[in-house]
Amino acid sequence: MNFLGVGPFELLLVLVIATIVLGPERMAQAGRMLGQLYAQYRLRWQKDVDEMTRELRRELAMLQQEVEGIRQTAESEIKTAQTALESAANVLEDAGDELTKPIAAKDVTPAPPDAPAGTEPVAAGEPDPPAEEPALVEDETDEVES
Repeated sequence: MNFLGVGPFELLLVLVIATIVLGPERMAQAGRMLGQLYAQYRLRWQKDVDEMTRELRRELAMLQQEVEGIRQTAESEIKTAQTALESAANVLEDAGDELTKPIAAKDVTPAPPDAPAGTEPVAAGEPDPPAEEPALVEDETDEVES
């Protein structure tokens, strides 16, 4: 058994030398003083350990609260996204129903009389077909005058 790197033989040797140097009367005082120092050391050590434990528990509680807040925020964001996704799915489903319905003759408006030939009638509620854009013509003069 070693205590702070000192084995039993070394400890006995230190006690014998201390008895010779101090004498039997002062040896009792030195023992009491060493006992008091050891008790103070243990008390201080225990206070430091208790303080660190309290500090770590406070930090752990703060981290748990932060994680709980993040979890609640994530859950609410997920619920919002699910609601939006369900809403979009409903809109797409309704749009799909509209697209598959046959067009009734009363919903079709005739083409205007000034429309070019080959223009088909447009169903009511449909957007106007896009107008053709004029083609861009590149300028053939790429020379730079100096």
